[in-house]
Amino acid sequence: MRYFKFIGRVVSMAVYHGKLIDGFFIRPLYKMMLGRKISLADMEAVDTEYYKSLRFILEEDPASLDLTFSVDEEHFGETVTVDLVPDGRKISVTNINKREYIENMVLFSILPLVS
Repeated sequence: MRYFKFIGRVVSMAVYHGKLIDGFFIRPLYKMMLGRKISLADMEAVDTEYYKSLRFILEEDPASLDLTFSVDEEHFGETVTVDLVPDGRKISVTNINKREYIENMVLFSILPLVS
């Protein structure tokens, strides 16, 4: 958190003094600052391969992939299952709910990068 405060101070000083900074923020950060919804298209700018994987789920029938509304993450050498929604590990991804799954996956992936 201290890092973000520092970056905020540097950017505000540059704006105050009318100086340009050679750098950029990812599009989802700008959208969050403007109060706009983050979408699958924003993921393409962050991670192209992950975007393609999510796009595949959107275009195909996810039933054969045996997905649930949960994500397995590794924390200090242990695999931990994180639910994207309450009891997500019990909810299968289907053609009916795959858009909701993708929205949750995008938020799950991007929010740690911009928070």
